[in-house]
Amino acid sequence: MVLGFIFDNAENLVWANEEARRILGLPAQGDRKIVAATFGSSHIYHQIEQEAFNYRWAGSLSVILPNGETTLLLGRASWVTNERCVFNQIFLEGTLNAGEPFEDSGNEAEVFAVQPAQLRKVYEISTSINSNLDFQSICVDVTRKAAELVGADRSLLYNVTDKEIGVFATWNMTESQRALFSMVDFQHGIIKNCLKNRSPVLVPAYSIHQDWIPEIYEALCFESFILYPLYAGQRLVGVLALFRREPLHFGDRHLMLLQMISNQMAIAVLNAQTYSDMRNITNNLERELGLKASQLQVSELALVRKSNELAAVFDAITDALFVADGNFVIRDVNQAGLRFAGVSNTMGLLNRSYCEIVGKRYNCGNCYLRQTLDSGLPQTVEIEIDDRVFTVTTYPVLDEEGKTNQVVCALRDVTIVRKKGAELIQSQKMQAVGTLAAGVAHEIRNPLGAISNYVYILEEQMLPRPERSAMVEPSEIRETLSGIRRLVERSETVIRNLLDFSRDKAPNISSFPLRTVIDQILLLVGKTAQKKKVEIYVRGDPNATVTSDTGAMQHILFNLVLNAIDAIESGGAIEVRYSSDESGFWLVVEDNGGGIAREHMEKIFNPFFTTKAPDRGTGLGLYLVYNEVRRLGGTISVESAPGGPTKFTVQFLTNGKEDNDNGKR
Repeated sequence: MVLGFIFDNAENLVWANEEARRILGLPAQGDRKIVAATFGSSHIYHQIEQEAFNYRWAGSLSVILPNGETTLLLGRASWVTNERCVFNQIFLEGTLNAGEPFEDSGNEAEVFAVQPAQLRKVYEISTSINSNLDFQSICVDVTRKAAELVGADRSLLYNVTDKEIGVFATWNMTESQRALFSMVDFQHGIIKNCLKNRSPVLVPAYSIHQDWIPEIYEALCFESFILYPLYAGQRLVGVLALFRREPLHFGDRHLMLLQMISNQMAIAVLNAQTYSDMRNITNNLERELGLKASQLQVSELALVRKSNELAAVFDAITDALFVADGNFVIRDVNQAGLRFAGVSNTMGLLNRSYCEIVGKRYNCGNCYLRQTLDSGLPQTVEIEIDDRVFTVTTYPVLDEEGKTNQVVCALRDVTIVRKKGAELIQSQKMQAVGTLAAGVAHEIRNPLGAISNYVYILEEQMLPRPERSAMVEPSEIRETLSGIRRLVERSETVIRNLLDFSRDKAPNISSFPLRTVIDQILLLVGKTAQKKKVEIYVRGDPNATVTSDTGAMQHILFNLVLNAIDAIESGGAIEVRYSSDESGFWLVVEDNGGGIAREHMEKIFNPFFTTKAPDRGTGLGLYLVYNEVRRLGGTISVESAPGGPTKFTVQFLTNGKEDNDNGKR
């Protein structure tokens, strides 16, 4: 037994079937047009509700009923049965035979082979839907063309907000059908699942309960349908509903065709809606402020152009840009990002894991995305992928509450920059070698002169002379030879240090005594310091061992000490301090020169910045020091004031192992 009732918005009974009238004691069914007048009291609605409760009946939904004069009667219809609860997952009673969730098999070749006409239609739609900015026209165009693409009988485009659902446009639907489908309860059933899962729903067949009144049965107009959400990035633009009278018409192939154009459809509707909103704002301002429409139209078009420009700028950026959510799922990507990932369109990356695209190609270690999400601060790291070097900078995207819910990842290929930087370092080293040439020549010439004297003495001691009364003692000869050996070793040390410094060596992380490197550098700059009467003091544990790149440490120390010597006019002092423990090591180079002007403090690490005369410096020394420190994962800072001392502090955590700060000025 099935009971059926229909009420209008005022809860007046306007129709009931024979079973319902018999149970409630109502007169037999007469002219439907006068039912509301005859039984027009709202207490009947509550009476029916009570009877339904007594018989354990339940279920209600909103429909429209066309009367004999073809006008529409909007109200509520209830069907209750003592056998089961009549309540539908969408908006009508029936049995769903839903198919499996759609999965992109990636076999686009099959689609191309089977449906060339539909693929041509995809191309035509792609090139035509952006031809105008009229919102209603675009909505109708999208609704119609989507239906034609998949062979639907009828279609509509839903507008879904947080609080309600409406209809943007329909195609090939009567007013009755439009009104019926506009009353969908989107907070329950299949549409809710479609929006929650952000994925299309395919229902190949939908069985209708045969006890429905004929008017409602005719209004259904479908037995197979597709619900397809349209997203522009993160934003839900609408939901396409495509219907077919025959069952088992739609399949995965139709979903794949819709996938090809869904993004463009969403963008076209969103652009038109944005333009429409701007026009509405313009009209309101024109009415309220009396502004000329032509002036406001210029502003509207300028805003549209600006929006398009920003989108164009996003795609024109040569760095690969990825926008990822809190689960590292890619939500947007620019053209450079597509090229980096080796795909041709955005759909090939959206909703895929950033770690799958980028992280699988190198060992990421500490996750810089997670650090930005947790801290809300940008991070910069350097990674190597397929023999290429990239700097990756992550930027937080904040929501309305100021929390980080997305991260923008910018990848820049710096392979050539790193190569040129290495060449620049080597060039600067060779220039420094020229600076040291005079001092090195002096360091070698003095021992050679002493060796010459020792050889003369040795000849005197070894050759027999008439005036000698006795042979020379062997101890005297050994002492002379020892002096020669010491001078030769000193000369060899000077030459070896100079060669080590100037040689272009590959990075080599190893453990070494830090004092040895300091002594090597001081030997190279010793003559330069003597000329300016500069005393250099070293303080630290002579046995301290560190792990780093020996060549890089030589270069860092040489430039810092030479920079300190240049800062002193005459008769000053330089102190080199260092320390090491299990967390890493640090070293300080401090001079008592004239200090650094405040306006120069932010520039001293910039390339080619120098306050020296053109013939005394290129401005590359501290720039190269800064980059070497960053490359080794350390930090460098400077403290100075005009007229006071200047102190450079270099710190390396975990003995040269790279950390994520990557150095700070």
